[in-house]
Amino acid sequence: STPQVPVVHEVGHMLGLNHPGGRSNNPQAYHKDYESLMGGGMQFRQKDFDRAFCERREGWERFRTSIRDATGF
Repeated sequence: STPQVPVVHEVGHMLGLNHPGGRSNNPQAYHKDYESLMGGGMQFRQKDFDRAFCERREGWERFRTSIRDATGF
């Protein structure tokens, strides 16, 4: 498996995504789907893409606001 890039995982949280096992930071929450981006891997699941960019437009807006606040752009 591909090692996870932590900042990519954290951007998932900025988009409103949770760990596969829920909002907990308990290891079981990551291991429910460990290879996924929101687990411990780098596989971006279709359901996460849909949630971040299709179903929850506020996730994308929250991400844009975070970037704007962090960079001043």
